[in-house]
Amino acid sequence: KKKIAYAITVTKDGSFVDGALVLGYSIIKSHKISKYDAELIAFVVSNVQTSRPILQAYGWKVIEKKLPVELDEIENKKYADRMKDSGCCGADEFLKLWAFTLTEYHRVVHLDMDSVVLQNMDELYDIDKEMLYTGDYGMKGDSPVPPAQGGFLVVRPSLTTFSKFQEIIRKGDHSSSSGWGNTHIGNFWGGTTIQGIIPYYYYSIDQNNSYELNRCVYNCMVDNPYHKNTFNCLNNQPKCEDCRLQRIENVKSAHFTICQKPWTCTEHTNIKNKDLCEKLHKKWFELRNELEIETKVDISYRQTSRYKDSLGMCRRYGDHAYLPIPLTLIDK
Repeated sequence: KKKIAYAITVTKDGSFVDGALVLGYSIIKSHKISKYDAELIAFVVSNVQTSRPILQAYGWKVIEKKLPVELDEIENKKYADRMKDSGCCGADEFLKLWAFTLTEYHRVVHLDMDSVVLQNMDELYDIDKEMLYTGDYGMKGDSPVPPAQGGFLVVRPSLTTFSKFQEIIRKGDHSSSSGWGNTHIGNFWGGTTIQGIIPYYYYSIDQNNSYELNRCVYNCMVDNPYHKNTFNCLNNQPKCEDCRLQRIENVKSAHFTICQKPWTCTEHTNIKNKDLCEKLHKKWFELRNELEIETKVDISYRQTSRYKDSLGMCRRYGDHAYLPIPLTLIDK
């Protein structure tokens, strides 16, 4: 069987590791019936230490990486300065580009750790494109194309493409007003890194080699498709799909951005997205429960609370209520 790699990037130790463990479990589960084999890859930076043995014990192959282009190699110093702390994670977002170098795999799916796979996605791995992504219309602004949402990228590996991305970053031809290469792509939040460089490359340089997926099926964030307090679509089309109305049976993968992370034990109060957010969180706790049963966790640690869907993994709603996964696979 051909192999699909599922990759994450870990830039600091901390609570996100539960996200990675449940994500990994969900991926392997989705491949039980598949024409592809799945492997789990975690790119880590040098300062990530305590997470490594945990990830390895739960099936992730850990690979340490530096930035594809170091900050001092970037010719446009103004860009380097703006980019290094921009968006969610600054220059670290470029670590995701290492996915292109995993040429021993048929495809590489790079996911954020606050996401989960709910169904098999084999159909994506037959699409003959180098990049599959979902658009982030909430961040689009006046860009001619939407940002590529950084939490779900399906890559056909290519060392040639990887080095082209390195060249673009090294040159740093990006300005805050006109984006990458004066295209106005990348003048949005996160646009100096992965969310901007991907649409720039596939819209301006390597056209017809990418495909935008349905964001209500893949990488579903339960986002509002309209301009605030209107029914005017953010994609500037007369109609747009509202992922808040999506049925959970039709969600193949989800990304906990707007719904918040399951480990924040959030009580959903927004009437517009509450239904699907609650169902997705419930699904995450169910998968975590399956993982704990499989790894022989004594579940007597769990606490009954008003938050029934958390299966006792949240003491209550809100901060400091989350009970982390007991790590039975780590040698005590």
